[in-house]
Amino acid sequence: MALAPLPRWPMPVITSHGDYASDSEKSLENYIGGPLYAHQSALPTLPVPPLAKTLSTLNKSAKSLAANDREYAAFFAALKSFTETKSAQQLHSRLLSLQETSSNSRTSWLQKWWNTLGYLHVRDPIPINVSYFFQFKDDPSAPDCVTRGAAALIATAIFRNQTCSGELPCEEIGRKNKTKLCSTAYKYMFNACRIPGKKSDTYNIYDPSRNHHVVVVRKGLFFVFDFVDPVTNTLKPINTIESLLNRCKNIADSNITPPNFSHRIGILTSNNRTQWAEDRERLIRENPQAAPHFRRLRAALFCFVSMTTPPSLTSVPLRSFGTEEKTTRTTAFLTSRSRSSAARMGSAGCWESTR
Repeated sequence: MALAPLPRWPMPVITSHGDYASDSEKSLENYIGGPLYAHQSALPTLPVPPLAKTLSTLNKSAKSLAANDREYAAFFAALKSFTETKSAQQLHSRLLSLQETSSNSRTSWLQKWWNTLGYLHVRDPIPINVSYFFQFKDDPSAPDCVTRGAAALIATAIFRNQTCSGELPCEEIGRKNKTKLCSTAYKYMFNACRIPGKKSDTYNIYDPSRNHHVVVVRKGLFFVFDFVDPVTNTLKPINTIESLLNRCKNIADSNITPPNFSHRIGILTSNNRTQWAEDRERLIRENPQAAPHFRRLRAALFCFVSMTTPPSLTSVPLRSFGTEEKTTRTTAFLTSRSRSSAARMGSAGCWESTR
């Protein structure tokens, strides 16, 4: 199957520190173009609500969370007292000033705070605290997890091509008078990875036209193969992809795995972010030849996890993290021998991680 050609980026990788409005990240939308980003410059910026509305909304939210009437009454009294102070107006004025600054006038005044203070700076482990997942209905037409996985890879490759070429239609809401939605998040969906840092993480997005491979994980072993021809930009046939997945599965399930292979490297990524950053630095420092392999993992289209037990509401967010995969990828697709499947995602400017 021939896919639409992908524009070659001016640079092979862009490192994001959490600011959508940075020149390097914003310029990608104009460079990729297409229907997906055609309306970006015309989108309205995020407004700062009037102070009275903000406090009213806060009051309603707090009321639903209060343990009892006494707790809510104490909160309401404190809120009423705060409303009458100069501090309330001063804080609101600061938000208005922030909205008017040159760096925020083109985008959301909240986005950088959200992406840094509420995301990249947070030191909690990604599993459970950040990543979310979808569990799909079983497909009775798929005889096994390999066929189900191959079908998922092909469907994902087609969607990824529409996204990375900009040919995907822009999302809209409304029935009659439709409103265009921001497409910024799509840049971070494929060929992307969150990188651990000691104080703050970063986020790498790689040129899709230079990276056509997928990472396959089974029993703590990592495999990489191209499933889009880098020269012709054609999708490999499903029987070829099934053969490649079967090969990965057979190697992982064979007896050649060392008997003491109990400490899987993937489990390190389920630690808190500062500890994982230190562990990662040590891994590369003591084993420099591993650096290009780390890069290969980071730049993959996405991560495919072949699980030995079915993904479920408990196993996907809990058990599978770290034991069967590395968990800092943007998008991961999981299947099991029972043909059950799920997808896990996250965000670091938009989407987050599972690698």
